[in-house]
Amino acid sequence: MKRALLLIDLQNDYFQGGKMELAGSDKAAGNASLLLDMFRETGGEIIHIQHIATGEGSSFFLPNTEGVKIHNKVTPLPDETVIVKHFPNSFRQTELREVIKNKQIDHLVPYSLIAVIKNKKTGGTL
Repeated sequence: MKRALLLIDLQNDYFQGGKMELAGSDKAAGNASLLLDMFRETGGEIIHIQHIATGEGSSFFLPNTEGVKIHNKVTPLPDETVIVKHFPNSFRQTELREVIKNKQIDHLVPYSLIAVIKNKKTGGTL
């Protein structure tokens, strides 16, 4: 089985000083960092998803801003895949499906900052 960690939208705008600060983002990023370290140590594939908002009226994840950058707790290494998306869905108009197929990944471990925080607030699990 070939596993891949999929880190989704761990970007500065969701953290203190960002344009869409989320309560709990630092703790969630710390947990993501632990997962990232584990995948790096075991040789798992790592895919970072970076949202760059290009739609009219977008107010965060704007191109060429500090807020759009991937947070320093999960900074991609040069050999890790970074996929840019322009919609909430990471598969829509991106190469994610092709990357999964070409790298023969059969098990994804998704870690989305917004999903982790939302589940904590609703008492659910991820």
